[in-house]
Amino acid sequence: MTLPCKMAGVLAVLLVLNAAPPAKADDKDGPPQDTAAKLRQQVESLQRKLRDLQQQRQDDRDYYAEQLSSMKSQLNRIEKQLSQLSDQSGSRRALSFTPSTQTGRIRIVNELNVPATVTIDGRSYLVDAGGERILRDRPVGSVRYYVTADGFSVGPVNRSYVRADETLTVTVYDTRLRRRSIDE
Repeated sequence: MTLPCKMAGVLAVLLVLNAAPPAKADDKDGPPQDTAAKLRQQVESLQRKLRDLQQQRQDDRDYYAEQLSSMKSQLNRIEKQLSQLSDQSGSRRALSFTPSTQTGRIRIVNELNVPATVTIDGRSYLVDAGGERILRDRPVGSVRYYVTADGFSVGPVNRSYVRADETLTVTVYDTRLRRRSIDE
């Protein structure tokens, strides 16, 4: 290193040392008066914040206690209304339903030359022209059905009854042909 560079480095170190603030001699003895006053102010501020938080907590408790009381009174009122409604119905009723395990069959015979659809209790069954179809394990009881087919009007709603271990036969035919044979 050359002499001018060494001199510049020494000067830079001296400048840095001179720029640092001087240390106070009374720092060793204790805090100065203005620092103690600041600390007292901070303590008072923290005490105020603590009192405010305690008051807010108490206010929250009061609010939630009021809400809880309101909910309890609403619940009591609703329970009273429910008991009044159930009292109005008179005596208590108990009903039971034992489904029948008895079944029967439905046989659909299509004597038409076109496919026919037989709708039984809302469910449709397609039967080919000249064909037949058997519906097994039908619950015993009344049934409603009607017939539709291409070239024919929708038939009337018919009612019948499925008996246990028996076959109900629904025959699809052209009513015009059957009437002629009856008349002849």
